[in-house]
Amino acid sequence: MKASPRASELQTGDLPPSSWPGNPVDTTQGLAGLGPQFYTPGMSHTTELVVRTYECDAYGHVNNANYLHYLEYARHEYLKAIGFDYAGCVARGYGLYVTRAEIDFRHPAFFDDRLTIESEAVKKGVVSGTLAQTIRHGDTLVATARISWAFVDSAGKPTRIPADLNVPGLAAQRS
Repeated sequence: MKASPRASELQTGDLPPSSWPGNPVDTTQGLAGLGPQFYTPGMSHTTELVVRTYECDAYGHVNNANYLHYLEYARHEYLKAIGFDYAGCVARGYGLYVTRAEIDFRHPAFFDDRLTIESEAVKKGVVSGTLAQTIRHGDTLVATARISWAFVDSAGKPTRIPADLNVPGLAAQRS
């Protein structure tokens, strides 16, 4: 089976950086605007952000708790890129709850580092799934994560994903 393209391969040019220094920069914002018809299951999505001073601890590196924020931001950008209507999901009384977060810290990140976060679906069941995420600073692997989620109803109970919200990008690519 042919390998899925990376989101960056679908871009037609460099995207301008954010006009507000230090703000997260979504490197696939052009892809998200194209809609889910351009998404290939198993394709990874890349988001960038710059480490801000207040995210660093007394040791001068990013406090471990902030990695959860980075991963959450990247997951929301992933959902946009695959055409998942998160706001519509919540408005209808549904939610995507994180049920497990596994993070392996490999190398520290520091103030003003530009981090790249790659997200990819690796497993999906009837009401839940798992994303693999990696955080890099250049070629340096900073952290890896596996985030499991469940689709829930307004009472917080796991429920099947309605067909109109069950977009292809929630599932891992089958070989």
